[in-house]
Amino acid sequence: KGSALHAMESLVDGYSRIRRTGDNTALIMSNDVNTLKASLELLTKMRPFPFISHADNFIKAFFLDLNEPDMILEWTRQHPEYPSHQIGGLVQALGSKETQAVFGRTVQTSDRVKALLHQVSLLSKHHKLPSSSITVAQLAAES
Repeated sequence: KGSALHAMESLVDGYSRIRRTGDNTALIMSNDVNTLKASLELLTKMRPFPFISHADNFIKAFFLDLNEPDMILEWTRQHPEYPSHQIGGLVQALGSKETQAVFGRTVQTSDRVKALLHQVSLLSKHHKLPSSSITVAQLAAES
């Protein structure tokens, strides 16, 4: 189960590094996780596959609206299992829809996105990955 947790944390970390998103990004990621889950359940015989919700919850955040920063801040408060760099990456990805390409160069991140990034970093500065605080007993009990 420890490797399952590591796999889901690695997946979320990869998704947090996405810098540009489109309208279907979250749907594509969700499809990827569902396909991975089905394959891993077949391979490992673990049903349900443990810690899949860690990736699912992060992907759902890609549906948040940058025009509603209070919802993003509330999501940040409710999810201490995602460290600051992952939530910051999420906000930057959400903000990428706001940037435009001008003569092949990307316009800098808006002041609004920068302000939200600052607020999110303050809220999440003590957040830690689940594997950094989970005990062997908790890991064994996780379903």
